[in-house]
Amino acid sequence: MVAALNEVKDRVRGLEVGADYFLTKLVNDVASFARIRSLVRLKRANEGDYDLLLVSDGNWSQDALRLCSQLRSGPETQRRPILIMVPDSEDDRLAKALELGVNNYLVRPIERDELISRSRT
Repeated sequence: MVAALNEVKDRVRGLEVGADYFLTKLVNDVASFARIRSLVRLKRANEGDYDLLLVSDGNWSQDALRLCSQLRSGPETQRRPILIMVPDSEDDRLAKALELGVNNYLVRPIERDELISRSRT
């Protein structure tokens, strides 16, 4: 429990000093490449003052992924950052969300400071 708390604090510290992303464990290639493409999309779209679109998917229904896809394709929301909150150990679905245009994610249980830091970045 203490190690997990320290890991979250390190992640938050890294995001607060300007990191775009912070790896805490090795991830599979599909998730890694999806994350890189997502970061590139965010850097291209991050011009101006944008709102953050926060999507929560408690049971990983197709509706949340469909919503992310629709948000990314809509003219008013296509360039706005999307942050999705996901259950732990759903790497394949998380990779799909990133492929659909989600810019960042939080794994449940959500840590308040990490939510604030990821929202700012």
